[in-house]
Amino acid sequence: MSQFSDFLKQNDEQQAAKADAAAAAQEAKVLEAKRRSAVFTEKVEQIVRPAFMSFAEDMQKSGRAAKVEDGIDGMRSPYIDVTFFYDMSKGQLATERSTFRVKLNPVGIIEYTPFADQRKVQKDGATSSTGYVDDIHIEDLNARLLDFLKAVVASRS
Repeated sequence: MSQFSDFLKQNDEQQAAKADAAAAAQEAKVLEAKRRSAVFTEKVEQIVRPAFMSFAEDMQKSGRAAKVEDGIDGMRSPYIDVTFFYDMSKGQLATERSTFRVKLNPVGIIEYTPFADQRKVQKDGATSSTGYVDDIHIEDLNARLLDFLKAVVASRS
């Protein structure tokens, strides 16, 4: 072989190695996304849904309409919401709806988002925040729900 053929062979081998490394990195990303999604689903069923159901039941016992819903948003991100209406004297108007959402965003981060009157709550400890899927714990979630409820009540006072 000539030096030219040797150079081309070496270059082709380097390019193939780069392509293999890129494919392996992409596969690792896909596997990690699947793992996070599976963990999110597990945490929702074991921790989030039961906590949200308990919250909704307490709201209903106090005479307020409440529900738990889940779905996939426009970015294909799974979420679960607990929604309630604090002031039932006005009916179930959209402006009276308060919602707390837990969502797995497209990059694998958990988003905790409280809404009151269709606006994000940004006071009294109930602010939007993020975390990791492995860090969803009942104590933290219940504290977030209590801060959310306090902020909703304070916004109505």
